[in-house]
Amino acid sequence: MKTAQQAATDFADRTADFAKNNEQHLDRVGKASMVMGGALVAGLAIAVKSAMEFDSALAQVRASTHETEANMDLLREAAINAGADTAFSATEAAQAIDELAKAGVSTKDVLSGGLSGALSLAAAGGLEVAKAAEIAATA
Repeated sequence: MKTAQQAATDFADRTADFAKNNEQHLDRVGKASMVMGGALVAGLAIAVKSAMEFDSALAQVRASTHETEANMDLLREAAINAGADTAFSATEAAQAIDELAKAGVSTKDVLSGGLSGALSLAAAGGLEVAKAAEIAATA
């Protein structure tokens, strides 16, 4: 019984010595872990915010177009693709779709080049995407 007690005491002593001798290193590891955790949380928050903004922009498109679920899926895909293929985000592309729809451009025309034309105009003219879409729709 004494041997088990002595082993536990020795282990506790060694652990305390290790912690004391490596206090600065353990402190640095703890601080680095907190920074990394904070960066991870911040990145996650940005991703969630972006997704919410995109969904909000698509809700505006739905309100402006009164489109079917199938056509909304096509518009969603077009906005995501435009966000991947251009300097603009998917949210900005969705806002352009909304402006085109408000100006009376049909979903078919948006998908057949109206969106890409509006985004090209925005890029070439240094305009906000919504303004470029408005100009493209009325040109």
